[in-house]
Amino acid sequence: MTLYPTLAVLYFTTIFFGGRHIWVYTWTEIFIFACTLFFLAYSIIKNFRKNEPVYIIKDPIPLVALFFLVLVLFQLVPLPHGLLKTISPMSFEIWKRSPLPSNQFFPISIYPYATQESLIYCFALLLVYLWVIYSPFTDLFLLYKSLNKLIVNPPKGGFFEY
Repeated sequence: MTLYPTLAVLYFTTIFFGGRHIWVYTWTEIFIFACTLFFLAYSIIKNFRKNEPVYIIKDPIPLVALFFLVLVLFQLVPLPHGLLKTISPMSFEIWKRSPLPSNQFFPISIYPYATQESLIYCFALLLVYLWVIYSPFTDLFLLYKSLNKLIVNPPKGGFFEY
């Protein structure tokens, strides 16, 4: 069930549309968030009808990814001058030389817009990882076929475009 949305994200946003434009990232994120909401609603309804509990797979990768997202989110929080100078002296020096008023709080990130966009995109990629982990496909042969489709088909498309 999760293979086809994953293939759609891979094919129609990153490969066919070049993958580096801001609108490609936007459509990728919108599609991933919409599919995640659909999968979440589907699993809740399915578990509610069968009267089964919701299970959580204990996997360290999402935990590490969440710590990374919290670290990136912390870089967007405006900090007072003393704390910013202690945590990131180079960022403090750059903000001090900027033409902005000196009495404001500044984030660690020098380019907060790009940091925010990367944060959202990393969260979307974490959701795709969770799609695969919580997928009902536990059969190894089916997983092998799915990975074969993901690895073999994009070069075929590139070959025929050439």
